[in-house]
Amino acid sequence: MLHFTYRYPVTPALESCETMGDYEEKVRSLQDMGFLDEQLVHVALRQANGDLTQAIDLMVTGRVSSVEVADNDVTSFSSPGRTIHCDVSQYTVENGISACTCIALTAASRLLEICRKSGDNESQFSEQVIAETITYGVQQYSQIAAMTPVEHLSPQEVLDLSPNILLPDVKAVGAVKNGILTKDSSAFTSFLENDCRLDSKNDPSKYLAVVLVKPPETVLILLPPFESQSYACRYVLFDSHPRPPCHPGSYMKLCSSMKELAKALETIFPYTDLGSDVPEMMAMMYNCYDAYAFQIA
Repeated sequence: MLHFTYRYPVTPALESCETMGDYEEKVRSLQDMGFLDEQLVHVALRQANGDLTQAIDLMVTGRVSSVEVADNDVTSFSSPGRTIHCDVSQYTVENGISACTCIALTAASRLLEICRKSGDNESQFSEQVIAETITYGVQQYSQIAAMTPVEHLSPQEVLDLSPNILLPDVKAVGAVKNGILTKDSSAFTSFLENDCRLDSKNDPSKYLAVVLVKPPETVLILLPPFESQSYACRYVLFDSHPRPPCHPGSYMKLCSSMKELAKALETIFPYTDLGSDVPEMMAMMYNCYDAYAFQIA
């Protein structure tokens, strides 16, 4: 596979800005909105001739070109990540408001099965997969809700009440992992790599689905086989919650690296400084999250 060096030439996007600082501020604005792939951000601004609103529209609708033309040379970045958007979310399906844990467990089964059949996950994921996963997950939640007054359930509570929510050969691996959000930007990367992916209970040759719970929200993460070098084996974030303005509905973010995935998680689960008046233990509890790992047996 060919790799090209990505360069940021002087383009109409730059020329339309009053200063380089103005351009860099637009880059930061896009990244703060959740568009974390810096290379795509630069291309979006170039296509939009520096207009931030148009660049946002290009990013949201997935119309950013993966090829940058400058100085009569073609440069591209290898295997950029992309986002699949879906109008269906847990908030658009009846009884779905608190169904994110059931949806994430459903996604774990469905995505692991897709990867087992196809060998990769780049070409098989779609808006239809997202919609069907959310719809089925909410159906499961509605059945469970009739059994318990608890509104927000942990993955273990869901599995205790409805073990069939997982496909028969999808099994939990290892113990529940506990993490704490910090100001360190590498914290999520370290947790996913060292605590989850390198757990001795995992099979490194298989995909690993991680249901991540930061109360009151739950999302699904899919990590490719440890030794995989295929561009089609993405690091995936499946989120049934809308995150406007960049994600007006549910979405799947297909990341090209663990670092890009970690940045996406930091955007939706930022560290919260509760101030010096809050006891340290309480602050830690507020910033804690749990991870449940699953693989095809």
